[in-house]
Amino acid sequence: MCNELPAILKTTGRGKHLRNHVIDHWTEMNVKMVKVELYQNNEQVVWMTFNARNSNNLNWFSKKNLYQSSFMDLTTRSRTNYFCGWIFRLFGLNNMFLFSNYTFCFNCRESIQNVVSRRFYISQQHQGCPNDFGWLCIAEKPDVCKWAQFSKYPVLMYTKQGRSWNRGVNALLRKVATKVSPETELTVSGAKIKIAMKTGLFTSVDEFSLGEEYMKEIQGTWMKAKGEYEGGKLIIVQTPIDPKNKMKPQTVHREIIGDELVMTLFVGDVVCKRYFKKMT
Repeated sequence: MCNELPAILKTTGRGKHLRNHVIDHWTEMNVKMVKVELYQNNEQVVWMTFNARNSNNLNWFSKKNLYQSSFMDLTTRSRTNYFCGWIFRLFGLNNMFLFSNYTFCFNCRESIQNVVSRRFYISQQHQGCPNDFGWLCIAEKPDVCKWAQFSKYPVLMYTKQGRSWNRGVNALLRKVATKVSPETELTVSGAKIKIAMKTGLFTSVDEFSLGEEYMKEIQGTWMKAKGEYEGGKLIIVQTPIDPKNKMKPQTVHREIIGDELVMTLFVGDVVCKRYFKKMT
């Protein structure tokens, strides 16, 4: 829903913002997944998904809830010093307040210099402003660091090309990714299927019932999926919900051959196979 901003809030540009009514009924709606997306010139530039089970509308934005993201070097195992909805710092007083989307008013706030107010802040390290590393930040007002100083606010900042803004691709992560050995845990309970894929960099879990459509996300694209068991194979067909999306439909076959689980992925004319050995 597009709601009018409360009068007490300052507005920049248009006087409306996108605010879904689900936020006010989080518990009743049983929210399971949250997606954060940033667009520039009508093109998606950043996306993150969060596991929202057992969360509320304040604490869902956290590293432990991170499911997937467009940042190649950001996972639940990444080293971060801040991953929070709001960081409010008064320099010189040695006080730090961390909140998950809470808004607090302090009488002294406007009279104190060197105030940092950053929302949806994901930072890797603070070692003096020129050596700050991070992924995402919404700056609300003039900041002590030059990298967050602009003529107008608020400003949404994100790292380009999926990497930390003050460095290139993490060499160690790249090296690990080429050698990673994924693990798949397949659980069958009647017509209900659970597939957990663990790579060491991330974990994805699909839970569904045979013959019933369900939703899943692949690299930031929401897909309509359906699983069937035919000819000794578990077959899952995945199609983008948005017909304009550039991602092609995918079909995944899983079957037991000898002592191996063979997964075959069909995307257009491309066929890929992955072999899993049973763990003892």
